[in-house]
Amino acid sequence: MDEVTIGDRTFDPDAISDAHISHGRRDFRPLVAGMSLILLAVLVPTAGVAVGVDFWTVAPLGAGLFVISPAAFYLWLRSSKAVLVVVADDELYRFAVENVGEHRADELAAEFSK
Repeated sequence: MDEVTIGDRTFDPDAISDAHISHGRRDFRPLVAGMSLILLAVLVPTAGVAVGVDFWTVAPLGAGLFVISPAAFYLWLRSSKAVLVVVADDELYRFAVENVGEHRADELAAEFSK
């Protein structure tokens, strides 16, 4: 069997002991933004009332912050990237599936998975 090229690396097929698709880490910035929006949705009206502003004047701002917070959580859930994990010669290599190609990554995972 010929050598297997993945990304910019070339492997001997006998050296590959496992290959599988895994999900990479998520970007936590949208999660922090969503949690901050919910916190601000409570704190802004509370602070407004504390300084003497009528509640119904600041309530729409708090409601607006609360309503847009699910968008940040959605972005956080979608931020996980698929990664092709290859174990060759007892070394672990990670390749982004979008760089390798989804079809090619599926083929490699099916051929070399344990």
